[in-house]
Amino acid sequence: TTLYVTLSPCIACARVIYTMKIKRVIYLDSYAAYKGIGIDEGVEFLRKFGVQVERHHSAVYSGQ
Repeated sequence: TTLYVTLSPCIACARVIYTMKIKRVIYLDSYAAYKGIGIDEGVEFLRKFGVQVERHHSAVYSGQ
């Protein structure tokens, strides 16, 4: 299953995503950047447990 989200998952959401056995997450913007923290803990958590996580880069989307 692939999950498309606006922000990369926070650590709490990442745990739910992993529990639901989602295999791939595609996001537009970084949750860490949005919250002003240093690292995307949710992304790191998911990658550690084998979930493919990638940032989508769209020519149409112009968000920061």
